Amino acid sequence: MITSIFIGGLATLGFLQIGRSVKQPHIPLAESISPYIGLQIVSRDNQSHVVDILREFLTSGSTSPWASDKRVLLELRKSDSSQTLISFRIEQIIFAAFSAVIFCIWVVLRLVVGNSLNPVVALICVLVAFIGGGGFRSWLLKEKSRRRQKLIEAELPAILDLLAFAVSAGEPVATAMQRVAQTCSGNLSLEIRRLISGLDVGDNFLLSLDRTQRELNSPSVSRAFRALMMAIERGTPIADVLRAQAMDARNLEARKLMTLAGKKETLMMIPVVFLILPLIVVVALYPGLIALNNF
Repeated sequence: MITSIFIGGLATLGFLQIGRSVKQPHIPLAESISPYIGLQIVSRDNQSHVVDILREFLTSGSTSPWASDKRVLLELRKSDSSQTLISFRIEQIIFAAFSAVIFCIWVVLRLVVGNSLNPVVALICVLVAFIGGGGFRSWLLKEKSRRRQKLIEAELPAILDLLAFAVSAGEPVATAMQRVAQTCSGNLSLEIRRLISGLDVGDNFLLSLDRTQRELNSPSVSRAFRALMMAIERGTPIADVLRAQAMDARNLEARKLMTLAGKKETLMMIPVVFLILPLIVVVALYPGLIALNNF
């Protein structure tokens, strides 16, 4: 009973936090116009302070278990997700409540079979399960953005080579990007199409490149886009810069593959040492042991 009340309280505070975050952007505007229209601002109560403490612990700090709002927005952008921050927080609370309910079911089953459990320990475990459920949702988002970032980095050398060919043929950089984005498929091509669509509505080309590389937050893409921006600003040959960046991106991918191969080689030794070698020893010694037992 106490555990159920505790879970309900956590879920209620979570939904209050979401509702407050939705309404929060309207408060500064209300405070600014209240002296002119006679609007009375409701003072903050103890419930708001509790929500603030919960939000500070779960989402506001740089090391918060549910990730900060800035970090979540960055990961949503990197993963090309259509979710908003509010919908993601709602999913986190659902994950957290589901995790806590599963642990409560386990506690009830223990009580049914006659195994006692300290209530304080149970409440602490429920709290850990609640926090861990929301953190697991953050981890899933991070993994999704990491996989997409790997795909973008793998596509980067080919895209840069195609851009270099188009620029060498005499096309401007923006036109070359548009041609490559229309003829190619993939995550990086999608980002280039978004960049070109921004140029169609009047965005600055260099500012769009800088914004895209900051949003993707990929070292390889940032290095290539910054080199392209410097080449445009200084008037250096753009095709040569693009080819050099494509070569650097390929070398970086090759180094990553070598590092991954080294790690996999070490992991492959585990079944050899703990499974294959013991079986070889058993097969070699078993006939001799049988012969000795017959004497």
